[in-house]
Amino acid sequence: MSSLFEARYRVAWGDIDMNGHMANSRFLDYATQTRFQFLAMRGFMPADLQRLQVGPVIFEDHVRYRRELRMLEDFVVSFQYEPLDPQGRKFKMLNRFSKGDEAVAEVEALGAWFDLVSRKVVVPPAELAKALEGAGP
Repeated sequence: MSSLFEARYRVAWGDIDMNGHMANSRFLDYATQTRFQFLAMRGFMPADLQRLQVGPVIFEDHVRYRRELRMLEDFVVSFQYEPLDPQGRKFKMLNRFSKGDEAVAEVEALGAWFDLVSRKVVVPPAELAKALEGAGP
């Protein structure tokens, strides 16, 4: 997968755990924030998900840690999206964390698009599918 979208961040006080580095739960938070920033950049806002009554449901998150992030260090999170079936109902999202040229971590999420009314996995609405174009491998 090639990196097509990146967001820049700085480790904040609230990100730090008792070991003095970024807490593991914060990696998931920054991964999610980056995904929503990508959609917003494409003109698809969280309110659009509410209007369409669809949302992502994550079945699994896999996190691989390589290096620590400490308070006030700058880091970058990339985003990639890959449909896992022809209709795009299920997907894989990959976020790579780096500081400078160093790989810090990867978050791989496996999920599906979920209809908030029927409570079932669905094909993503056309405008959501269009917003996700260009984020793939």
